[in-house]
Amino acid sequence: MSIKELISTVIVSAGGVGFILWFAAKSIAKSSFDRYMQKVKNDYDKELAGIKHSYESELVLLKAKFESITYISKKQFEKELTIYQEIWQSVAELICLIENPSYDEVVGHSEVFMSDYFGEEFNRYYSSFITSFTKYEPFLNDDILTLFKNFKEIVSDYKKELNTTIWNGEINGEPLTTEDVKYFNNIAPGEIKKEANALQMKIREYLQSLKVEL
Repeated sequence: MSIKELISTVIVSAGGVGFILWFAAKSIAKSSFDRYMQKVKNDYDKELAGIKHSYESELVLLKAKFESITYISKKQFEKELTIYQEIWQSVAELICLIENPSYDEVVGHSEVFMSDYFGEEFNRYYSSFITSFTKYEPFLNDDILTLFKNFKEIVSDYKKELNTTIWNGEINGEPLTTEDVKYFNNIAPGEIKKEANALQMKIREYLQSLKVEL
């Protein structure tokens, strides 16, 4: 006998009372099911709210961490930019002077010497560069520090050559030969400018690496 037949038999045998009992059982079952579904829904909503809260809390932490990283990187970028700007200004002034050497023709002499004024200006700009470089040397990026040392070395060699060819009004420096003039006019400025260009590119590359991509 099927369930449907069994229910019909019970209803017939019990009459109206049987129908009432069956309807009551059905209502109770539906009520229990509704309560169960409501409990499941409540549990699901509670779990979903917990997950949402967890994600929101994590997002707040991530946002705070990102803002902190951005702030630190921004401050670092500004600080290092200031450092390199100061040193680079002394480099630029030195290069501009080296690219425009001046000479003295001494009355009564056929020889040509580097001008005393040029020598004084060079020593002033060179001292400015050395001061800035020494001041910030401990804080420089390793690759940039190496290039700065290369630049310093080649400019120091230039300084030695220069100091032997200056007329000071009392003691004659060594007069310039054709090769000397070529060195001061072309060779030295070219070599020094080449080192400076390599340094400039490395500084730009390094500063660019400090920026945070949003």
